[in-house]
Amino acid sequence: MLEEYRLANHRITMPHVATHTTWAPPHNPWYKVNVDGAVFQHLDAVGIGVVARDHTGQCLAAMSKKLWVPLGPLEAEAKAMEEGIDFAWDVGLREVVFETDSEVLYRSLMGSITPPATIQNIVSSSFMRLQDFRAVQLTHVRRNGNKPAHLLSQHANGLETFVTWIENIPTPIESALNQDVLLF
Repeated sequence: MLEEYRLANHRITMPHVATHTTWAPPHNPWYKVNVDGAVFQHLDAVGIGVVARDHTGQCLAAMSKKLWVPLGPLEAEAKAMEEGIDFAWDVGLREVVFETDSEVLYRSLMGSITPPATIQNIVSSSFMRLQDFRAVQLTHVRRNGNKPAHLLSQHANGLETFVTWIENIPTPIESALNQDVLLF
């Protein structure tokens, strides 16, 4: 019953402009997580690229991951979003704009189209996971605006599993203390 309530009452905000041609930073205090997937047919594997940046454009965390599964391009993009959601949560981001260059995935997550059967389960699990965040937006960007995530997905070709890069991400309390604001 709790899951039904959450699904019925959770809203993902729609940005003013759904498609951008270049990467744009999120508004403070939000973070933007770009995701991309690549298919390595000769290996029966896919690459996942994830980049998390703050409102200044500074990269705070990134991941390049290889999954040893034979997926198609759309399925790789959906898996990249799922991995990006988990990665953002694991590094402590809670107000997040998730951005993809897959219009079908974006529209599926926004509910404007029925997801193709091959990604329906991933879309459903991603949507449920998004409910754990304090605030979420989804955006679509053209490939030119998603280059770092694309390069990280390609980088996974030379990996056995994954590699991550994580900077010091301030907690909400640290951020408040840096602004001379006390939280009680």
